[in-house]
Amino acid sequence: MKRLVFKKFFAGIAVVAMGVFFSAGAVTAGDLEISGFVDASYVDVEHAASTFGIDQVEIDIEKKLDDKLSLRADIEYVNATDPATSDILIEQGYLTYALDVGTGLDITVGKFNAPIGFELLDAPD
Repeated sequence: MKRLVFKKFFAGIAVVAMGVFFSAGAVTAGDLEISGFVDASYVDVEHAASTFGIDQVEIDIEKKLDDKLSLRADIEYVNATDPATSDILIEQGYLTYALDVGTGLDITVGKFNAPIGFELLDAPD
């Protein structure tokens, strides 16, 4: 029960944060960038029952540690039809090191949501 209350609280905070940040697209403060999105839905079943729901909330945080090293984490809340299966997770998180600044050759280590392929997994993409 406490976990469900925490999830609803996190989702509410994330929606408010996205409302503040969304108008600017991404908030940048020095070497820190925060962006994200809210994926919502509206279902109307033959005008008898209609529902509005928040399906996914994501906050992406990227920090440039120096001119060669950066760190990124995408924190995601996914709302399932069954509240017991809704979850908060780190969708991806990685560390990038630029071998030679300007050439585009980088080493990236971490968890990726699509390590191979060209598909886009997030709703706004």
